[in-house]
Amino acid sequence: MVNAPAELEQQRLQRLKQLALLRKPKDAVLDVFVNSVAEYCDVPIAFVSVLEADRQVLLSSLGMDRVDIPREQSLCDFLLSHDEPLLEISDIRKAASQYGEIRAPGNATIQFYAGQVLKAADGHVLGSLVIMDTKPRRLNGPQREALSRLAHTLAAIMERQEIASYSHLDNIILRTISQGVVLIDLQLENAPITYCNSALQVMTGYARAEMLGNSCFDLLGKQPDQASLDELQNALQTGSETKVRAMLPHKDGHTLWTEHSLQPIVNDDGRVSHFVCIVTDITQQQANKRALQSAQKDLERRVTERTAELKLAQQRADDANHAKSQFLATVSHDLRQPLQSLGIYLSVLGKLVETDKAQEVVSKMELSLDTVRAMLDALLDVSRLESGQVEIHPEAIALQNLFDRLQVEFEPIAAAKGVALNIQQSAATVRSDAALLQRVLDNLVSNAIKFTESGTVNITHRTHGRMIEVLVSDTGSGIAKPDQERIFGEYVQLGNPERDNKRGLGLGLSIVRGITNMLDIPLGLQSRPGVGSRFSIELPLLSLNETDSAQGAPSAEPYSSAQAQKVLLIEDDAIVAEALAERLRLEGYVVTVADNAQDARYEIELGLMPDVLISDYRLPDQNGMSLLAELRNRLEEKVPAVLLTGDTLKRIVPPSGHEDISTLFKPVAVERLLELIGRPA
Repeated sequence: MVNAPAELEQQRLQRLKQLALLRKPKDAVLDVFVNSVAEYCDVPIAFVSVLEADRQVLLSSLGMDRVDIPREQSLCDFLLSHDEPLLEISDIRKAASQYGEIRAPGNATIQFYAGQVLKAADGHVLGSLVIMDTKPRRLNGPQREALSRLAHTLAAIMERQEIASYSHLDNIILRTISQGVVLIDLQLENAPITYCNSALQVMTGYARAEMLGNSCFDLLGKQPDQASLDELQNALQTGSETKVRAMLPHKDGHTLWTEHSLQPIVNDDGRVSHFVCIVTDITQQQANKRALQSAQKDLERRVTERTAELKLAQQRADDANHAKSQFLATVSHDLRQPLQSLGIYLSVLGKLVETDKAQEVVSKMELSLDTVRAMLDALLDVSRLESGQVEIHPEAIALQNLFDRLQVEFEPIAAAKGVALNIQQSAATVRSDAALLQRVLDNLVSNAIKFTESGTVNITHRTHGRMIEVLVSDTGSGIAKPDQERIFGEYVQLGNPERDNKRGLGLGLSIVRGITNMLDIPLGLQSRPGVGSRFSIELPLLSLNETDSAQGAPSAEPYSSAQAQKVLLIEDDAIVAEALAERLRLEGYVVTVADNAQDARYEIELGLMPDVLISDYRLPDQNGMSLLAELRNRLEEKVPAVLLTGDTLKRIVPPSGHEDISTLFKPVAVERLLELIGRPA
C-alpha cells in the first residue's frame, strides 16, 4: 500500500491469508455483483480485486481477463491509502502526473476509474470494488450510493458471512438498479427462471410467482425472432456470454422492446451451472431510433428533392449563361465587320472633308467608334472566358517585347491626357501565354491611365527568387478597401453611377481576374483613395539556358519602309475590302484586292510584286497567317505583312521565319495600320 506503515501492511496481508482471499478461485456470487455494478453504472469494465505484497489480483471481473498486474501500476494501490473510501478519477490523462503510469489487465486504454474500498467488520482493508471506462465520465449520486452499498455487502461475503437467499440479494443489491435481473438454472430441465428481481416485476407487470419456473425462452416473447432464439440457444449450449433483443409481453397486453445481456456462472468444477440475465427496457430507445430513422428518411427525401431542384436551376442558369456567352460572342464578332467598314469610311471621310466643323464631326464619330470597339473587345473576351474556349499556350516570353508593345500602344493615349507613362526596361524571360499575358497588361495599363487625371503611370518589376513581379502603379483616384474585391466583378464601375459609356463597360478587371485565374498567376492590389493604386502579377522566371526561344506578343513595331506603294489586300467581306482599299488609295497606295487565298496566289502568279501584304485571318479557303507566310516565301523579298483578326484572346503564332508579321485586332484603327505599313513617299 502506498506509504503504508510496514506493521499495518503485514496485518492486512495476514488477514487476507486467513480469509483465503489470496489467489482465490472464480466466485459465482462475486460475478453477480460485478455484472450488476457494470450494468447499473453503464461501464464496460468492472472487477473485485485484492492487493498482494507485489501485485494486484482479480477475484472476479467483467470486460477483461483475470490477469495480474504489478502493484505499483495499479490505481487500487492508491485507493487503499486514500483518505476516503471512494476514489473517482474522471479523466486519467489529466491526472497522469499525480498517479503515474496506469494500465489495466490486457493493456486496455483506461480514461475513467472509480474504486470503492472493501473493509472487514474489524476495519481491515480486504480489497476494492472497481469500475472503469475507456472514455472520461463522472458518476451520479445514485451510482455512488449504490457502489458504496454493494461494497459493504461484498466485504461481508468476502468474510464468509452467509447470505440466506437470493431474496436477501434483492433487498441489498438488486433494488438499487432499474434493470431486470433473472437467474437461469441450466441444471434443471428447460433451463427455468429460478430468480427475478422486483425491477423485472415492475417492468413486465407479472409477479415473481408468475415468472419463476417458466422457461428462459419465454423472455423472448410468444413469437420470438428466429435469430434471437438461435443466439440464446447457442449461448446456453456453449456457456458463452451474449446479448439478444426481443419483444417482451407486458401483462396488460402491450409489448416492450428489451435487450437481454446473459453472463454465465461457473461452478468450482469449471462447469457453467447458471446464467445471470440483465433485462433492459429499450422501448423508448427504439421509438427514438425509429423516429430518427423516419426523420432521416424525410430529410433525405427533402434533400434529394431540393438537390434536384437546385440541379435543374443550375442547369438552367448554365444554359442561360452559355446562351448569353454564345450570343455575346456571335454579336461581338459579327459586328466587327460593319464596324470595320464604318471606321474605314470615317477615315476616308476625314480625308475628303475640309471644313473645321466637318473635321470636328468626324473626330467625334471616330471617338464614339473607338468606344464601341473597346466595348466589343471586352464583351468578346468575357464570352470566351466564360465558355471555356480559350486555349493556353505556355512559351518563353521576353518581357521587354510586351513592354515595347505597351509603350507603342499607350504612350500616345497617356500623353493626350497629360499623364507620363514610364516603363522600366527588362532583360527577364518568363513562361506564360504571350497573348493572354499581353491582354492582362493591356487592361491594367488602360485602366491605370483611365483613372489617372494627372501624374504618372509606372510599369516596373522586381524579382523574388525564381519569380518576377510586374507592377502597374498610378497616381490616380485610388480604391477604398471595401471596394477592392468588388472591382473585379463584371460590369462594376466605381464613381460612374451614370454609366458614362466613354468609361467602358466595367469588364476590364473582370477579364484580368479571369485570365490570371486561368494562367494560375497571383494577382495583387494595393490602393489608397486619393493616392493611387498598384496592381501586381507574379510570373515564373526562366534561366539563361531556357531563353533562347523566348518570344513576345505579336510585333507591333512599324515597318521602316518608306517606299511601300503596292498593297495586296486579302479580305472576303466586300464592304470592308472596298472601304479599306479606298482609304489606302487616299494615302497614295496602289491596292489590289483578293477575296480568298486562291485569288491572292493568282495575282502573284500574274506578276504582282506587292510592297505590303494585308490579310484577314478568317478566309474561306485558308487562314490568313499561313497565307501571308506562303506569299512572302514566293516573293523575292520579305515584304511587310499585317494580319487582321477579330479574336482578341487567341494567340496566333506566326510560322518560323515570319515572326515579324504584325497582328491588328478588328475594328482596326486605320491610323495604326498606316503606322505599321509605313506611309508611301
